[in-house]
Amino acid sequence: MIEAIPTDDTAIPFDSREYASQYTIELIESARQEICFFGPELDSVLFNNQMLIDKLITFINQSQRCTVRLLVHNTRQSTAQRHLIIPLAQRLSSKIQIHIADRQDQKLRHMSLLVDKKAFLYCPNANRYEGVVDFDATGQVSNRKKDFDDMWARSEFDLNTRRLQL
Repeated sequence: MIEAIPTDDTAIPFDSREYASQYTIELIESARQEICFFGPELDSVLFNNQMLIDKLITFINQSQRCTVRLLVHNTRQSTAQRHLIIPLAQRLSSKIQIHIADRQDQKLRHMSLLVDKKAFLYCPNANRYEGVVDFDATGQVSNRKKDFDDMWARSEFDLNTRRLQL
């Protein structure tokens, strides 16, 4: 089931990969404590570029409390494509965690990025970069964060991205 795109006075609609990528970077730049992502896979447009990796490193180094949680259906394709975020997550496993969603949550086809308790990016169909970003959406983020936390609690650590210690 695909959700409707939420709209209000502060939401900014977008309809291209370029805007989705630009807004993702802006959201990460604004983050102070936590970044949460949900989608079918570690999205290449949003997360597989060096600029974004640099922004994540800057974010993580701000504070010991900074965390990134990535919740996806699977990582096989991302691992095969040598996605840039995977080695970063392996190196900083206490700060960046990748989990595999529970079977019931893998039916969801949306993609969302939540930043702290204030901002989000949302695409109702993860295969299309059409959605909305809102940099001032405390109420909506609170509800979405609760849903994300519930899915996270049902998820499992991704063994495909685990760093092998030799």
